[in-house]
Amino acid sequence: MSSLSKSSRIVCAELRLQDTKNKVEFDLYNAFKITIEFCSDYYKTRSWVEGYAVPIYSIGHPSKWDISHNVQEIIVLPPTWRGQVGRPRWKRIPSAREDSRRCRCSQYKSYGHNRQNCLTPFAVPLTNSTPSSTQLTAQRR
Repeated sequence: MSSLSKSSRIVCAELRLQDTKNKVEFDLYNAFKITIEFCSDYYKTRSWVEGYAVPIYSIGHPSKWDISHNVQEIIVLPPTWRGQVGRPRWKRIPSAREDSRRCRCSQYKSYGHNRQNCLTPFAVPLTNSTPSSTQLTAQRR
């Protein structure tokens, strides 16, 4: 029988005797109890509180820093960059916060397909039966 307590310790060895010897059973149980820590003290709340007990001061604005002259003369450039080997990706990998765009049919305004792969063919719009003024002038010539 093993039990898990609040401080993440587990009893991994218990020695129990018969029910008739309750006192001996209790003494042997307490004598051979072995506990195992599942989490290091480094990850416990107490350690975090102790770590941040000392105040943390900001570094201030860079214009107020006292930098020696020889350090100011050093020019730091970014590392040289070489592109990846191979054919570039056909589609970029979207970021974790970026939502995907859903395709929408322009005829039915429904999601899941677009005009190119719509199952219902598009109707050709009917032309106006009365000619416009530009059409009339073109016919007269």
